[in-house]
Amino acid sequence: GRITPNDFCRLMVLDNNGNNIQNFPISFSDTVIRIASGDVDGDGFLDIAIRFNNKVTVINRFGTDLPGFPIYFFDNDISTGRYVSLYDLDNSGKLNLILNLPG
Repeated sequence: GRITPNDFCRLMVLDNNGNNIQNFPISFSDTVIRIASGDVDGDGFLDIAIRFNNKVTVINRFGTDLPGFPIYFFDNDISTGRYVSLYDLDNSGKLNLILNLPG
């Protein structure tokens, strides 16, 4: 399905007919800045990495945080773009979480 953040701080995951899939949408108290998807925990299902202003989390298909998330940090510099990506940079067979932070 398509994954889209919207202005109401809800994360929607839609099927190919535009319908919400089970366990979504999810509401957040913080604004969703960027999202990326990939199988972070290696269970064969896609997870969603979500970048907020001062934290990042990864949720599974049930909408719950993976162990070890969220991770908090300080970022008040909006000029950094606030991106999140998932790649296997170290060829471990597992995805690495990539963020840009100021300074």
